[in-house]
Amino acid sequence: MVNHHQHIMLNHALQMALEGSNSFMLGQMGMAKGVDEVSVEHGRMMLKNARILYSDIMSGGKMMEMHKAGTTPESDETMKYSHQLAEAQLQVMAVLDEMAGVR
Repeated sequence: MVNHHQHIMLNHALQMALEGSNSFMLGQMGMAKGVDEVSVEHGRMMLKNARILYSDIMSGGKMMEMHKAGTTPESDETMKYSHQLAEAQLQVMAVLDEMAGVR
């Protein structure tokens, strides 16, 4: 059940990154002076927080505890899937981070 909740949180992190990039791009269009700046900064914040959430799930205490107890991608199919899912999501977040002006 822990893995299922980790997957939900990883999916949420990806959704945050996607919505953050949308907000960022919308603000860059410059069509709503006074709101665009908020949209850009909020988008940056969402992208940053998506990375933090991702790291908390993949490198946090619970994941480390599970690995230490022997639940690893090599020994457990669900953990293997967790790592595959996380790797795919990380690739998407990396592409989003490459947008001009995000950092």
